[in-house]
Amino acid sequence: TIAVASSRNSPPDAAEEKVSSSSFGPALDVCAPGGGPNNAVEARVMSTVNVGTGSTAGSAGAATNDYGTYGQTSCACPQVSGVAALVLSIRPDLAWNEVRDIIRDTADRIDIDNADPVGEWVDNDGDSFAEFSQWYGFGRINAAAAVLEARRELPIIAVNLEQGLEFGLACGGPAFLTLQVFNVGEDELLIDDVSIVGGGSVFQVDPLPDTPLVIDPGSEVDFTVRYLPSAQGAADAAVLRIESNDPITPELDLDVTGEGGIATASVAIVDGGDFGTVCEGEFADKDLVINNSGTCPLSITAMTSSNLAFVLPSVTAFPLTVGAGDSITLPLRFQPI
Repeated sequence: TIAVASSRNSPPDAAEEKVSSSSFGPALDVCAPGGGPNNAVEARVMSTVNVGTGSTAGSAGAATNDYGTYGQTSCACPQVSGVAALVLSIRPDLAWNEVRDIIRDTADRIDIDNADPVGEWVDNDGDSFAEFSQWYGFGRINAAAAVLEARRELPIIAVNLEQGLEFGLACGGPAFLTLQVFNVGEDELLIDDVSIVGGGSVFQVDPLPDTPLVIDPGSEVDFTVRYLPSAQGAADAAVLRIESNDPITPELDLDVTGEGGIATASVAIVDGGDFGTVCEGEFADKDLVINNSGTCPLSITAMTSSNLAFVLPSVTAFPLTVGAGDSITLPLRFQPI
């Protein structure tokens, strides 16, 4: 048995407090939102209405699926039952009193400043923490915290994704990101496989560390994800799957994306490359502008001319690099032979 009281916020911006008609006493376990005994919508909890009920408080005449407001422990108790069901869905091996203890231990204290001689929070176990109130038991239920506590003794997988496994622009050779896999539970986490299940071979998980492997509680293992774009300018995507003995998430799917960068060169010569009339023994210079309108650095490895009268820029060493969106200016000389 779990003894349940009802709490409410009335009006909505007021602090959560005991419903005046709610049961109370030293045997109380927890409380849950239920609202008051009247039909004031702000004092009660909105819920669905069964088909064919005819009417409900706050929803008169509802004969089909609808919403209505409910209050007091008739609303609070089903919520506690729901939390108990969630706990048992994760840990079906638990006894009823173990489920109750999890719900108690993860409840949130409310109305902690009340000084009522019956309802005030008191320290019953001598640890200097006031953990119990005859109005609220051990507090208002917290479903998320109860589920996490139920999972705590199991292996629990958690991940940290470098850049969210979003490679962005990849230029030149392959790019690499790190996938960290943690065991935040209290039992050994067995990693059966870490692999790409879609997206072809452009994304790969490095073979080391080898799987299957075991991650101890509180420990982590790093995996390296490799990306080599399928083509310049291509947008690539895949799914990385981690298979483990985590009972809640035995298959954890992660999106991996990347884009193949591209360098795009364009060349311009001042005056359209028209040097005009240049006499033999003389020369004329004009600027040669090389622009990179692509998304990756442009590498210029060599420059040649089909006519010896056009003297190419004197470059100390190749390659020349032009950043994405940048340009360089070099002198081009015309010297008739």
